[in-house]
Amino acid sequence: MPEVRLLIVEDENIVAKDLRVTLQRLGYEVVETVSAGADAIACAEARRPDLVLMDIALRGEMDGITAAAAIRDRCDIPVVYLTAHADEATLQRAKITEPFGYVLKPFEERELHTAVMMALHKHRLERELRNSREWLNTTLRSIGDAVIATDTDGRVLLMNPVAESLTGWSEADAAGRPLPEVFCILKEHSRKAVENPVDRVLAEGMIVGLANHTLLVSRDGVERPIDDSAAPIRDSGGALLGVVLVFRDVSERRRMERELQEHARQLEEAHRRKDEFLAMLGHELRNPLAPISMGLELLKGPPTDEEVIATMRSQVEHLIRLVDDLLDISRITRGDVPLRKQHVELAAVIARAVEMVRPLINQGEHDLSVSVPDEPMRIEADPVRLTQAFANLLNNAAKYSPRSSPVRMLAQREGDLAVVRVQDEGIGIAPEWLPRVFEMFAQAEPSVERSQGGLGIGLTLVQNLVRMHGGDVKAHSEGVGRGSEFTVSLPLLPEAQRSAEDGAAAAPTSAGQRRRVLIVDDNRAAGRITQLLLESVLGHEVALARDGPAAIECARTFHPHAVVLDIGLPGMSGYEVARRLRTLHGMEKAILIALTGYGEERDRRQALEAGFDHHLVKPASASSLREALHATPAG
Repeated sequence: MPEVRLLIVEDENIVAKDLRVTLQRLGYEVVETVSAGADAIACAEARRPDLVLMDIALRGEMDGITAAAAIRDRCDIPVVYLTAHADEATLQRAKITEPFGYVLKPFEERELHTAVMMALHKHRLERELRNSREWLNTTLRSIGDAVIATDTDGRVLLMNPVAESLTGWSEADAAGRPLPEVFCILKEHSRKAVENPVDRVLAEGMIVGLANHTLLVSRDGVERPIDDSAAPIRDSGGALLGVVLVFRDVSERRRMERELQEHARQLEEAHRRKDEFLAMLGHELRNPLAPISMGLELLKGPPTDEEVIATMRSQVEHLIRLVDDLLDISRITRGDVPLRKQHVELAAVIARAVEMVRPLINQGEHDLSVSVPDEPMRIEADPVRLTQAFANLLNNAAKYSPRSSPVRMLAQREGDLAVVRVQDEGIGIAPEWLPRVFEMFAQAEPSVERSQGGLGIGLTLVQNLVRMHGGDVKAHSEGVGRGSEFTVSLPLLPEAQRSAEDGAAAAPTSAGQRRRVLIVDDNRAAGRITQLLLESVLGHEVALARDGPAAIECARTFHPHAVVLDIGLPGMSGYEVARRLRTLHGMEKAILIALTGYGEERDRRQALEAGFDHHLVKPASASSLREALHATPAG
C-alpha cells in the first residue's frame, strides 16, 4: 500500500500518544501531533497530510469543527472526527463541514483502520468525480455547438454558453424548466410548432434529429435556422438517465447555400445567354458568308483572275473556320457533339485534311510532305471531326511558319496505336507556354510580322476531338524560333474487327440529272447567289421566293422536286413552311433542305422533326448542295 501520511489533532496527551502508536503499527506515517486548532491549520498547510484525525472538543478558542472547516476550505484535505460524546447541536455543526467519518472514543484498532481507509477512498472518489465534472464542464464550454441536457422528465439540467446565447436563457434561469420553454422551435414555412426532440428520445430511446428548415425562437424573439440531434443518456446498465441535445446555428451555412444557388443560377443564365449569343453570332456571320462563298463558285473559269479568287476563297475559308471552331468548342465543352463513328482508313482522313488546308499551304509556298505507311491503319472515328482536328494542326503549322518553310505530316503504327505527327520549323513554343497550349484562348504573343490572328481555341478543339475518339495529343518544341511538333495518338481497331473495306457505298445519282428546285430565302443576296449556283453550276431549274406564303403559292404551280429553305423567315418560320409544304399534293416525297445560319445540334433535330430531309449550315458548298439534292430520285 502507498505510504499514507496522517495528522493527529488531539488535546488529550495520552490519547494522542496511543493513537500515534496504533496508526504507526498499522503502517501509516504520522507527520505531526498537535493539540490546538490553530496549530492544526498551520501544520495542514505546511505538511499537506493525506488525512486529518480531528478531536471535536479541543480546548481553547477554536474547536475541532472550526479547524476542520478551515482545513477543508484551504487545503482540500479530508477530516475524520474523533469524539467521545457530543450534543445534537455540535453534531449538526460537524455535518456542515462534510466530514469523511467518525471514530468514537475509546476506539478499537480495526474500527480506526476502517475509518481511515474509508475516508481516503471516499476522498479519492470525490476528487475524481470533481475532476470529471470540471473536465466535462470545460469541454461543454469549449465546443462550438450548443448543448442542453435534461432529466427523464425532460427538464433542463445543464446548458453550455453557446446554448445560453442561442436560446437567450441562462443556465440558472433554465434549470428545472421543461425543455419546450427554453428550446422553442418552429417550422420555417408553416410556423407550426415542431415536436420536441427530447420527447421523441424519451419515447423511442434512440437518437433523433430535426427536420430541415427548423427555426429556434430565442427568449427575446430572435429566430435562427438550426439543425440538431438528441441522444439518450444511459447508465452502465442501460437505464435511461436523461437526454442530451446538441444543436447549432446554421444561418451562415444557409446564407452561403443561398449565395451558391444564386451563383449557380447566374452561371446557368450566363451560359444560356452565351450559347444564344454564339448561335446568333454564327447565324449573322454565316448569312454574309453564304453569298460570298457561292459567288466564288460562280467566278471559277478562264476569264477570271484566278489569283484574286484564290485569295478571296482563302480568306472566306479562314473566316468560316473561325466561326465553325467557335461554335464547335461551345458544343464540345457541353458534350453536345455526337460522333458519327465508322471504320475508316486513317490515310483517307489525312488526305481530306490536307485537301482542306491546301489553299493556305499554297499561299505560303510551304513545302508540304505527307508520309503514311503502305499497310492500312483502320480506326473507329467520325471522319468529319477527325479531319477537322488534323486540318487545324496543319493550318497552325502553315500559319506560324516562315514563307516557303517545310511542313511535314508523318503517320505510323506504334503497337496498338496509330501515331500522327505534324512538324514545322516555325515560331516554336516557349517552355513556359508548352503546358498551356491546349487551354481555351491561350496564345503566346507572336512577333508582329508573324501575327496571324485566330481565336485561341483551335488547339483546344483539337484536344477535345482527339480525346472524344479515345486518343491523346501532345505538343513539343525546342523553344522560340525552333519549330513545333504535335503528336496525335489514336487506338487502332483490334485485328478481329478490321475488315477489308468499309462496305459498298450507295451509288450517287448522276450529277447531271436536272431538277426543279425552289429556293426560299429572305436575304436577297444569299437567295440570288444560291439560284445562280444551282442554275449555272449544277444545271437545275430554279424558282425563288422571299417568304413562307410566297413559297407555298409557288410550290402549287412550280411542283419542285426539292426545296432549299431558309429557317429564319419573316412572319412564318421555315419549320412551319416545311410542315405546310408536306401537306400539298405532290410534295409528300419532295426533298426539303434546310439551309440556315443556325448550326446547333438542337437546330438540326428540330429541322428533321419539322419534315426536312437535310440540314445544311450556311455557307453550304456546291458539293454539299449537290449531295443533298441527289440523295433520292426525283419524283
